[in-house]
Amino acid sequence: MPPLLGRISLVAVLAGVSLGAFAAESADLSVAGTIRPAACNISLSRTTLDYGTISATTLSDTQDTVLPAMTFDLSIICDAPTVFAIAAVDNRAGTRTGANQNAFGLGMVDNQRVGRYLLWLGYQTPVGDGNDVVALWGQRSGGGWETASYFRPMPNAITLWAEMGTTTPKAFTTIQQTVYLDTRIAPKNNLPSLTGGVPLDGSATLSLVYL
Repeated sequence: MPPLLGRISLVAVLAGVSLGAFAAESADLSVAGTIRPAACNISLSRTTLDYGTISATTLSDTQDTVLPAMTFDLSIICDAPTVFAIAAVDNRAGTRTGANQNAFGLGMVDNQRVGRYLLWLGYQTPVGDGNDVVALWGQRSGGGWETASYFRPMPNAITLWAEMGTTTPKAFTTIQQTVYLDTRIAPKNNLPSLTGGVPLDGSATLSLVYL
C-alpha cells in the first residue's frame, strides 16, 4: 500500500504544478478495459531445466554437441471454451548459434555465443478437452495456419490447437502439451575459455494470446 500512496501523491503534485499552465474550461475522460470471453491460466510442470555440470571433455572441438533431451508439460485451463494461442519470446534473442531462426539462444560469454535450443512439440500428441488434437502455428494477423513442430520465437508467430485432421483453430477449455527441449552446444573451438566455467543461460517466456 505505501508504494501506491506514494504514486498517487506524485501524480497529485504534478497535476498541481501543471494546472496553471494548462487550465481549461473542459477536460476529457477516457475509460478503458478489455472483456475476455473467458479466463485462462497457463502452467509448466518444470520452469527450470538444468543440465548440471557438463564436462568440457565431452564437447566436440569442431561440431555442435547435442545434449540429452529434456521435457516439460504445458497445461492451459480456461473456465469456458476459448480460442487461445501461445506466443514464445526468446529472452536471450540474438545469442543463438546456427542459422535456424526457430532456435532460442543460450546466452553469450565474452561476446561469444554458447549454443541454442528448440522447443519441440511433435513427439507426443497434445490433448484438448480429452481428445487428441494438433498444434498449429501462424501469424497473429491470422490465416495460413500450418502444423507446428515447435514453438517459434519469431516476432508475431503464435502456436494454437485444432481438431485432428484440420487446420482451423478451435476453442478449447483445456490443453495438455508435452514440450521437448533439444539443446546444442557450440563447438568447443568457438566457445570462450572454459577454465572458469561457461554457463548455459537460456530463458524464454510463453504467454497466452486470446484470439
